[in-house]
Amino acid sequence: MQTNPRGPRRAASKAKAGPGPADRRVLGALLAKAGPALEPRLAALGLQSAGLAVVVSEGRLTLRLTVDKPWEPGQTVPPDPEAGPEIDGGAGAPPVRAGSPAAGPRGNPGSPVTLDDCAAASELVSALLDELDPGDDGPEYVLEVSSPGLDRPLNGERDFRRFAGCLAKVRLRRDGRVGAHTGRILLDPLRLAVPSGEVPFTCDMVLSARLVPEI
Repeated sequence: MQTNPRGPRRAASKAKAGPGPADRRVLGALLAKAGPALEPRLAALGLQSAGLAVVVSEGRLTLRLTVDKPWEPGQTVPPDPEAGPEIDGGAGAPPVRAGSPAAGPRGNPGSPVTLDDCAAASELVSALLDELDPGDDGPEYVLEVSSPGLDRPLNGERDFRRFAGCLAKVRLRRDGRVGAHTGRILLDPLRLAVPSGEVPFTCDMVLSARLVPEI
């Protein structure tokens, strides 16, 4: 992860008070202006945005950018000879047949994001924000650029297809009730293989979803 302090220096009294709603609004407006230029500049580095948020962390404003490598259905990566069987149960989930076309491989994350990628993205975004920075009246904030991580969020059908066969925790709203399920992602139709069987779902039922690291 790359971290860069941004914005003008604040007086000690204001820094001690911490960021307020107005500071967050100013930074949010800055991000709205930066948005149209962000993706094409990241694409020039072979990256894409996987999340952009303004948060208050340790009493300061933090702009968190998560970057990822682009992925398309059908893209493959060489198998890891040390990885063992492609598909197994693990972590309380039932086994999934490795030869099943519904299961697919144990995920297909594509090329990993490196520290150099994060550093390059940090420099790029810093330059873009410098172009759009409101100046001395703007809030002080910190820019953090990182990769999605082992427990990365899953956003939409493309991510579920990308990580078919992987273990995931998915919060669903089904029949007016909300529940969390942990199981392996199966495809066509989309569903989770859980210890009690299978849980079918559609993307519009998903409240949140992320991978469960298997180490």
